Amino acid sequence: MMLCVHTVVAQPSVDGKLAKSFRGVWQLKEVGESGKNNLRESPFHQYKYYGKNRFMMLTLADNKEEKTKDTDISTTRFSVKWGNLSFASDDMVMEGYDTIRLDKKGKRRFRLRWTNRMPNYRLCPRGSVVEEIWKKTDYSKEADLILKAIAMTGKIKNKFIGLWRRETIFFYARTEGTVGTMLPISDHATYKIYGDKVSLLINKIDFDPHLKTSHIKGEMRRQKYVGSNALEENGTECLVGWEDEDTFQLTYFDDNRMPFIEIWTRVKMPSYILDAIREAE
Repeated sequence: MMLCVHTVVAQPSVDGKLAKSFRGVWQLKEVGESGKNNLRESPFHQYKYYGKNRFMMLTLADNKEEKTKDTDISTTRFSVKWGNLSFASDDMVMEGYDTIRLDKKGKRRFRLRWTNRMPNYRLCPRGSVVEEIWKKTDYSKEADLILKAIAMTGKIKNKFIGLWRRETIFFYARTEGTVGTMLPISDHATYKIYGDKVSLLINKIDFDPHLKTSHIKGEMRRQKYVGSNALEENGTECLVGWEDEDTFQLTYFDDNRMPFIEIWTRVKMPSYILDAIREAE
């Protein structure tokens, strides 16, 4: 995750009380194109945290659930973005590289406007000014689980907790009349974070502390620990073999009982990631 840890000093023209009034957790409630009177309920759950000199934004995409006879499978796609925050004027804030217009509407509500430069943003045309209504709130249960997993501040303490990188994945291949062999599957860098009741499969993570904004993107899965040598991830039983405290082998089976084997190694969570997420919890 790329979080700017440089201290940002607000310009003297900004009232410090105004900046303080935005501190805390907010949820996006309505969104539309500014000036079009077409505000509507947000189609996704998005939370924003404003601190003294940095922000964090957590977005939960559509929740997909598949129920089978044997288990309930639930996954939630999410993204976390954070970076430097500074109030440039009474109605303008810098979130990393982005200029945001703010208009406070009482103690628990504000309007936010920004120019859409994203070609695939489906809610408003590219080049338009997006208007959003945010309200003071607490995190949902899912949002809290994700943040606690990243920050490693959950209640469960075991040797799975933390950040891991998948080094390789093998699958069992055989042809009729031959003995099966384990063949490696080409693999790009994949990370996983184990938390209390969830694991986060990460497909993007920024490791440069000097970026103005940083991201983690991935998928939250339900997680159950079955002793030190077994896991359940979204209802799938996984066997664990530990090579040492920082390396384990994860084995699971497809519908035909053919095994897949993954090798995972521990990665130290950078302190600037922990600091940013723990502040926003």
